[in-house]
Amino acid sequence: MMHGKHTIPQAEDEAILWGENFVNKIEQHANHYLVEQADLDDLKASLNIFKKLVERSKSPESTHVIVVEKKKAHKDFEKKAHAIIHYQLHHPAVTNADRASLNLPSRDRTYNHLPPIASFPIVTASGHTSRHIRLDFRDMNSAGKARPYGVNGAVIACEVLDRFPETPGNLPQIALATRTPYILEFSETQRGQTAYIALCWEDERGQRGPWSDIVSQIIP
Repeated sequence: MMHGKHTIPQAEDEAILWGENFVNKIEQHANHYLVEQADLDDLKASLNIFKKLVERSKSPESTHVIVVEKKKAHKDFEKKAHAIIHYQLHHPAVTNADRASLNLPSRDRTYNHLPPIASFPIVTASGHTSRHIRLDFRDMNSAGKARPYGVNGAVIACEVLDRFPETPGNLPQIALATRTPYILEFSETQRGQTAYIALCWEDERGQRGPWSDIVSQIIP
């Protein structure tokens, strides 16, 4: 069921049902949707707080403070959900059928206004914590974190190898990073081995720019 100009239902009980479906569908198909786990965890926590406050507000012991906190929680949940919708579910693998299952409106896929991507990310890899590598990236034409116009995020290609790969195209593509830094996680058995990583920008049409240089980092 769609809700006119509002992606998320405005009625509290409907918003909670929408949120539960949204979270569950993304968790069931995490590899398809490529939503960053930290953002999904934040949304789940926000939804749970909102649910509890809605329940408390229906109690005869409810107070004005609870009602105010409930309204704040509602806005926080909507803000986090919209951030995922607009910045992480805009890649072309998410079809209009997927969007319907998430109770989102269909998307116009013409995108004739977007120019081809000519730049690539500058990426730095560093040891983060045990079994984790941190990736910091920016556009080659920018000193800040801003992405090129129309870009959803950076496609990450990565593989643990015993020698330097010939081209970025030889590396499997494992994630779409919508913000920097991005943390890669590895298994315990991969500690001490070398991960080879490359990034490229991807826009709303699913078209990609050139790959970055391949960088390497020993897994701590």
